[in-house]
Amino acid sequence: MNNDIKDSGIWTNVKTETGFILNVNLRRDTLDEAMTEIKAFILKNKLQPYERSSQKYPPKVIDYVENRVCPLDGGKLIKPPVGTNRPIKCANGKYDFATKTTLGCQFTEWEKPAHVAEVEKSFARTGDEEGSRQY
Repeated sequence: MNNDIKDSGIWTNVKTETGFILNVNLRRDTLDEAMTEIKAFILKNKLQPYERSSQKYPPKVIDYVENRVCPLDGGKLIKPPVGTNRPIKCANGKYDFATKTTLGCQFTEWEKPAHVAEVEKSFARTGDEEGSRQY
C-alpha cells in the first residue's frame, strides 16, 4: 500500500465514554500523517471505535407439525408459512442452490386446497354404508 499519497483524508466513527457517536474527519499532507494523528486523537480522548451495524432481523421461528413425524426418516415436519403455497417438508432436508437438489431427506407433502378436502370428506365412506361390508 502506498502511504505517501499526497493530500490525504481519513475518517472514522468513534464512541465517547458517555455513548455519544462522533464522526472524526482529518486531512493531512500524507496518509501516514493522517493515520498517526487520528490514532493519537482517539487514544488521548479515550474513544472507542464504533462500527455501524446493519439492521439485524430476528431469526425465523420454525413451526413444526404437531403429532406427526417424517415417514422416511422420523424427523420433524416443518409447517409452511400461513398464506403461502409451500409444502410440508422434513426438517432433515436442506436445499443446495449450487446443484439445485435437496440433500438429506427429500420428503415433501403438499396440503390439499380446502375445497378438495371438503369434497373428499363428503364422499368418504364411514364403513357402515351398504356395500362396504366384507363377507
